[in-house]
Amino acid sequence: MDPQLLQYLLIAAVVVIVVLIVLFIVVAKRRKEREELRDRYGAEYDRTVQEQGSKRAAVRDLKEREALHSDLRLRDLNDADRDLIRGHMATLQYRFVEDPADVLLSTDRVVTEVLRARGYPVAEDREKALRLFSVDHPSEAGHVRTVMEGSHHGDVATMRESFLGVRRVLQEVAGVSYVLGDAADTPAGLSPGEQTDQHAGPSETALPGPPPPAGSSATAPDPAAAASPGPTRDDTGSYRAE
Repeated sequence: MDPQLLQYLLIAAVVVIVVLIVLFIVVAKRRKEREELRDRYGAEYDRTVQEQGSKRAAVRDLKEREALHSDLRLRDLNDADRDLIRGHMATLQYRFVEDPADVLLSTDRVVTEVLRARGYPVAEDREKALRLFSVDHPSEAGHVRTVMEGSHHGDVATMRESFLGVRRVLQEVAGVSYVLGDAADTPAGLSPGEQTDQHAGPSETALPGPPPPAGSSATAPDPAAAASPGPTRDDTGSYRAE
Protein backbone atom coordinates (compact mmCIF):
# COMPACT_ATOMS: atom_id res chain seq x y z
CA MET A 1 0.00 0.00 0.00
CA ASP A 2 1.13 3.50 -0.78
CA PRO A 3 2.68 4.97 2.41
CA GLN A 4 1.04 8.33 1.77
CA LEU A 5 -2.40 6.71 1.39
CA LEU A 6 -1.82 4.74 4.57
CA GLN A 7 -0.99 7.96 6.38
CA TYR A 8 -4.25 9.55 5.17
CA LEU A 9 -6.21 6.53 6.32
CA LEU A 10 -4.61 6.65 9.74
CA ILE A 11 -5.38 10.36 10.08
CA ALA A 12 -8.97 9.77 9.02
CA ALA A 13 -9.31 6.94 11.53
CA VAL A 14 -7.96 9.14 14.33
CA VAL A 15 -10.39 11.94 13.39
CA VAL A 16 -13.31 9.52 13.40
CA ILE A 17 -12.29 8.16 16.80
CA VAL A 18 -11.93 11.68 18.24
CA VAL A 19 -15.35 12.68 16.87
CA LEU A 20 -16.94 9.56 18.36
CA ILE A 21 -15.34 10.25 21.73
CA VAL A 22 -16.57 13.85 21.68
CA LEU A 23 -20.08 12.71 20.72
CA PHE A 24 -20.06 10.14 23.50
CA ILE A 25 -19.01 12.78 26.04
CA VAL A 26 -21.68 15.22 24.83
CA VAL A 27 -24.42 12.57 24.90
CA ALA A 28 -23.35 11.35 28.35
CA LYS A 29 -23.24 14.91 29.66
CA ARG A 30 -26.72 15.67 28.33
CA ARG A 31 -28.10 12.42 29.75
CA LYS A 32 -26.60 13.18 33.16
CA GLU A 33 -27.95 16.73 33.06
CA ARG A 34 -31.39 15.44 32.10
CA GLU A 35 -31.38 12.87 34.89
CA GLU A 36 -30.30 15.47 37.44
CA LEU A 37 -33.12 17.80 36.36
CA ARG A 38 -35.63 14.95 36.48
CA ASP A 39 -34.51 14.03 39.99
CA ARG A 40 -34.63 17.66 41.12
CA TYR A 41 -37.96 18.67 39.58
CA GLY A 42 -39.85 15.36 39.67
CA ALA A 43 -43.43 15.81 38.49
CA GLU A 44 -42.65 19.35 37.32
CA TYR A 45 -40.05 17.87 34.94
CA ASP A 46 -42.64 15.45 33.54
CA ARG A 47 -45.18 18.26 33.14
CA THR A 48 -42.61 20.40 31.35
CA VAL A 49 -41.68 17.55 28.98
CA GLN A 50 -45.34 17.14 28.10
CA GLU A 51 -45.82 20.88 27.68
CA GLN A 52 -42.66 21.43 25.61
CA GLY A 53 -43.03 18.29 23.52
CA SER A 54 -39.57 16.80 24.08
CA LYS A 55 -37.01 16.13 26.78
CA ARG A 56 -34.47 18.41 25.11
CA ALA A 57 -36.92 21.31 25.05
CA ALA A 58 -37.87 20.63 28.68
CA VAL A 59 -34.23 20.74 29.75
CA ARG A 60 -33.79 24.02 27.89
CA ASP A 61 -36.88 25.46 29.59
CA LEU A 62 -35.79 24.40 33.09
CA LYS A 63 -32.29 25.78 32.59
CA GLU A 64 -33.81 29.05 31.39
CA ARG A 65 -35.90 29.19 34.58
CA GLU A 66 -32.80 28.74 36.70
CA ALA A 67 -30.99 31.50 34.81
CA LEU A 68 -33.93 33.91 35.29
CA HIS A 69 -34.25 32.89 38.94
CA SER A 70 -30.67 33.96 39.62
CA ASP A 71 -31.78 37.57 38.99
CA LEU A 72 -34.60 37.44 41.57
CA ARG A 73 -34.31 39.32 44.84
CA LEU A 74 -36.52 37.37 47.21
CA ARG A 75 -37.61 38.85 50.54
CA ASP A 76 -38.47 37.23 53.87
CA LEU A 77 -41.87 37.95 55.39
CA ASN A 78 -42.20 39.58 58.78
CA ASP A 79 -44.21 38.38 61.78
CA ALA A 80 -47.28 40.43 60.82
CA ASP A 81 -47.28 38.88 57.34
CA ARG A 82 -47.06 35.38 58.75
CA ASP A 83 -49.83 36.05 61.27
CA LEU A 84 -52.07 37.26 58.46
CA ILE A 85 -51.31 34.18 56.35
CA ARG A 86 -51.90 31.91 59.32
CA GLY A 87 -55.28 33.52 59.92
CA HIS A 88 -56.28 33.20 56.28
CA MET A 89 -55.28 29.54 56.04
CA ALA A 90 -56.94 28.62 59.34
CA THR A 91 -60.20 30.18 58.16
CA LEU A 92 -59.99 28.48 54.77
CA GLN A 93 -59.23 25.15 56.38
CA TYR A 94 -62.31 25.51 58.56
CA ARG A 95 -64.46 26.15 55.47
CA PHE A 96 -62.96 23.47 53.25
CA VAL A 97 -65.44 20.70 54.05
CA GLU A 98 -68.40 22.95 53.24
CA ASP A 99 -67.18 24.47 49.98
CA PRO A 100 -63.77 23.23 48.72
CA ALA A 101 -64.07 24.95 45.32
CA ASP A 102 -64.65 28.37 46.86
CA VAL A 103 -61.86 27.74 49.36
CA LEU A 104 -59.42 27.07 46.53
CA LEU A 105 -60.41 30.37 44.89
CA SER A 106 -59.58 32.15 48.14
CA THR A 107 -56.39 30.10 48.53
CA ASP A 108 -55.34 31.33 45.10
CA ARG A 109 -55.55 34.91 46.37
CA VAL A 110 -53.50 34.08 49.48
CA VAL A 111 -50.79 32.32 47.46
CA THR A 112 -50.72 35.11 44.87
CA GLU A 113 -50.15 37.71 47.59
CA VAL A 114 -47.49 35.62 49.29
CA LEU A 115 -45.58 35.16 46.04
CA ARG A 116 -45.88 38.86 45.26
CA ALA A 117 -44.68 39.86 48.73
CA ARG A 118 -41.75 37.47 48.45
CA GLY A 119 -40.66 39.03 45.15
CA TYR A 120 -41.92 36.68 42.43
CA PRO A 121 -43.28 38.63 39.42
CA VAL A 122 -46.81 37.31 39.85
CA ALA A 123 -48.44 40.70 39.17
CA GLU A 124 -46.73 41.02 35.80
CA ASP A 125 -46.80 37.41 34.60
CA ARG A 126 -48.39 34.61 36.63
CA GLU A 127 -46.96 31.88 34.41
CA LYS A 128 -43.45 33.29 34.69
CA ALA A 129 -43.88 33.54 38.47
CA LEU A 130 -44.96 29.89 38.64
CA ARG A 131 -41.97 28.82 36.53
CA LEU A 132 -39.57 30.71 38.80
CA PHE A 133 -41.32 29.44 41.90
CA SER A 134 -40.79 25.85 40.72
CA VAL A 135 -37.03 26.38 40.93
CA ASP A 136 -37.32 26.90 44.69
CA HIS A 137 -40.18 24.47 45.40
CA PRO A 138 -40.35 21.87 42.61
CA SER A 139 -42.15 19.24 44.68
CA GLU A 140 -45.13 21.52 45.42
CA ALA A 141 -45.15 23.59 42.24
CA GLY A 142 -47.85 21.39 40.71
CA HIS A 143 -50.23 21.97 43.64
CA VAL A 144 -49.68 25.72 43.53
CA ARG A 145 -50.24 25.67 39.77
CA THR A 146 -53.50 23.72 40.22
CA VAL A 147 -54.74 26.30 42.73
CA MET A 148 -53.66 29.34 40.73
CA GLU A 149 -54.94 28.00 37.40
CA GLY A 150 -58.08 26.40 38.81
CA SER A 151 -57.23 23.19 36.96
CA HIS A 152 -58.73 20.79 39.54
CA HIS A 153 -61.84 20.24 37.34
CA GLY A 154 -64.05 20.10 40.42
CA ASP A 155 -62.44 16.90 41.70
CA VAL A 156 -62.61 16.97 45.50
CA ALA A 157 -59.58 14.69 45.99
CA THR A 158 -57.49 16.91 43.70
CA MET A 159 -58.67 20.02 45.52
CA ARG A 160 -57.80 18.49 48.88
CA GLU A 161 -54.31 17.47 47.76
CA SER A 162 -53.76 20.90 46.25
CA PHE A 163 -54.84 22.65 49.45
CA LEU A 164 -52.53 20.45 51.53
CA GLY A 165 -49.74 21.11 49.01
CA VAL A 166 -50.22 24.86 49.36
CA ARG A 167 -50.15 24.49 53.13
CA ARG A 168 -46.78 22.73 52.85
CA VAL A 169 -45.55 25.49 50.55
CA LEU A 170 -46.42 28.14 53.10
CA GLN A 171 -44.34 26.29 55.66
CA GLU A 172 -41.30 26.94 53.48
CA VAL A 173 -42.13 30.20 51.70
CA ALA A 174 -43.74 32.16 54.52
CA GLY A 175 -42.22 30.47 57.56
CA VAL A 176 -45.70 29.44 58.73
CA SER A 177 -45.46 26.02 60.29
CA TYR A 178 -48.46 23.72 60.71
CA VAL A 179 -48.20 20.37 62.44
CA LEU A 180 -51.54 19.06 61.31
CA GLY A 181 -53.14 15.64 61.09
CA ASP A 182 -54.68 14.62 57.79
CA ALA A 183 -57.34 12.28 59.23
CA ALA A 184 -60.92 13.37 58.58
CA ASP A 185 -64.50 12.19 58.68
CA THR A 186 -65.08 12.97 55.00
CA PRO A 187 -62.89 12.59 51.90
CA ALA A 188 -62.54 16.36 51.69
CA GLY A 189 -62.05 16.93 55.42
CA LEU A 190 -59.00 18.47 57.01
CA SER A 191 -58.11 18.01 60.66
CA PRO A 192 -56.16 20.94 62.08
CA GLY A 193 -54.63 19.34 65.18
CA GLU A 194 -51.84 21.27 66.82
CA GLN A 195 -50.16 24.30 65.23
CA THR A 196 -46.86 25.96 65.94
CA ASP A 197 -45.25 29.00 64.39
CA GLN A 198 -41.73 29.73 63.26
CA HIS A 199 -40.28 33.11 62.35
CA ALA A 200 -38.02 33.60 59.37
CA GLY A 201 -36.69 37.12 59.76
CA PRO A 202 -37.47 40.68 58.60
CA SER A 203 -39.42 41.67 55.53
CA GLU A 204 -39.15 44.64 53.21
CA THR A 205 -42.85 44.61 52.37
CA ALA A 206 -46.10 43.93 54.16
CA LEU A 207 -48.54 41.35 52.87
CA PRO A 208 -51.74 43.10 51.77
CA GLY A 209 -55.21 41.64 51.82
CA PRO A 210 -58.26 41.54 54.06
CA PRO A 211 -58.10 39.86 57.49
CA PRO A 212 -59.96 36.61 58.18
CA PRO A 213 -63.74 36.85 58.58
CA ALA A 214 -64.96 38.17 61.91
CA GLY A 215 -65.13 35.55 64.59
CA SER A 216 -62.40 33.34 63.13
CA SER A 217 -59.27 32.60 65.13
CA ALA A 218 -55.64 32.19 64.10
CA THR A 219 -56.11 28.45 64.34
CA ALA A 220 -58.98 26.57 62.77
CA PRO A 221 -61.15 24.29 64.90
CA ASP A 222 -61.46 20.69 63.84
CA PRO A 223 -64.31 20.47 61.26
CA ALA A 224 -65.25 17.14 62.78
CA ALA A 225 -65.64 18.75 66.22
CA ALA A 226 -66.53 22.37 65.49
CA ALA A 227 -68.30 22.75 68.83
CA SER A 228 -65.06 22.40 70.78
CA PRO A 229 -63.51 25.64 72.10
CA GLY A 230 -60.48 25.25 69.83
CA PRO A 231 -56.75 25.53 70.47
CA THR A 232 -55.15 28.25 72.56
CA ARG A 233 -51.61 29.54 72.70
CA ASP A 234 -49.38 28.91 75.70
CA ASP A 235 -46.37 30.92 76.95
CA THR A 236 -43.98 29.12 74.61
CA GLY A 237 -45.82 30.26 71.49
CA SER A 238 -47.15 26.78 70.71
CA TYR A 239 -50.81 25.98 70.21
CA ARG A 240 -52.57 23.45 72.41
CA ALA A 241 -56.13 22.22 72.69
CA GLU A 242 -58.23 23.31 75.68
